[in-house]
Amino acid sequence: IGGVSAGTRIDVWSSANGGASWRLHGSVANNPAVQFGDVMMRAIPGTRTIFCAFRELSNGQWRITVTRSDNDGDHWVYDSTVIGPVSRFVGAPYLFQRANGDLQVYYDSEPLAAQRGYPGHQWIAMQGRNGTTGPWTAYGVVAVAWDKRAGALNREGMPTVVQLGGDRLMAVVEGVEPFATGGARANVINAVQSW
Repeated sequence: IGGVSAGTRIDVWSSANGGASWRLHGSVANNPAVQFGDVMMRAIPGTRTIFCAFRELSNGQWRITVTRSDNDGDHWVYDSTVIGPVSRFVGAPYLFQRANGDLQVYYDSEPLAAQRGYPGHQWIAMQGRNGTTGPWTAYGVVAVAWDKRAGALNREGMPTVVQLGGDRLMAVVEGVEPFATGGARANVINAVQSW
């Protein structure tokens, strides 16, 4: 099962043959006043629950929203808003479930960088829940990836998180060279770890 942004809606597609073919399975969200994007789904092992996280843009304001299906993606309900509405960009949410069962969401965050004195930068933020329900306040707002060297530009985005063993996690993110080379900044891939 997977979600696809179609502008003002999010479609759900499913495959019964390992991805060889796909069929429309329904819709997570549909609102002509909202631009949806960066759709990501996470199934909770041993349950019929699937979470879908995505970014929204409406009236110049950004937010990260989470919906939930408790019947394998057949029907969807609003679950929560992780952040927003905010005027600075947030997007590319990535849902991850820790070995202890906590659900985490990692996302691109211009607000976090600006709040910490770096306007114009974009960091990766993480918020989590105790288990899979409740508020996204279990860890506060954690800054995951940014270059701490003086004068470095940080435009981190599109996080993916994996568990390396035990509670050791690695986040892989896109970025740009922190210092311009010949007036240009090449794209780079960065990885950070947490124990």
